[in-house]
Amino acid sequence: MTAPSPEASLLVVRVLWTASDLFSSIGYDATTLEVVAQRAGVEVAEVAELFPTTEAMMQALIDHDLGQGLAWAEAESAAEGPAVERLYRYLAKDIAWVLASPYDLSGFDRVHLIKRPEFRPWREKLERLRSLRLAMVRQAIDEGDFIQVAPEFAHEAITSVIMGTLETHRGEPEVNAAAHGAELAAYAIRSLLRKPKRIDEIRRTAALEEPG
Repeated sequence: MTAPSPEASLLVVRVLWTASDLFSSIGYDATTLEVVAQRAGVEVAEVAELFPTTEAMMQALIDHDLGQGLAWAEAESAAEGPAVERLYRYLAKDIAWVLASPYDLSGFDRVHLIKRPEFRPWREKLERLRSLRLAMVRQAIDEGDFIQVAPEFAHEAITSVIMGTLETHRGEPEVNAAAHGAELAAYAIRSLLRKPKRIDEIRRTAALEEPG
């Protein structure tokens, strides 16, 4: 398979960035290939060659947003070792990925969009990702590393901490995504540890290649 040229790759990013911005600002249904092309400063034919429909654009954004994170969650769920370390590794990598992404999918109404039949794969990926994270949280509780609390509550606590920080920092050019990912993952994990001071040990033994 021939790799796309740098120019083609840049055009894909440009079109998808524009589409994600329009999905957030004017809504998915109001976004058309013509509107995307006009905003991106390219011909409609160029956009259509890459993405024949706005649904195709959204699917590409979904794959980017969830594909890598789901792969990491699958890998860490199947890995050996304490669940708290595996959960930390997953969170650090996934947060860094989102922070470094050129696309922001936080501004549009995903709650209603994922209910549409055409976005069933997105819904299934989100449900799978949640089940994997929840399983690691439950294991960390059972192994005695997390405090005794309902796994669903612990999972939502981690999610809330992360989403709040991502809203603040994603898209900032000066953000060191890897460093922020590691720090934010550590903060989320620390909040649930029976012994919060163990977080440094967990970060060391998790063997995540952290900057600095």
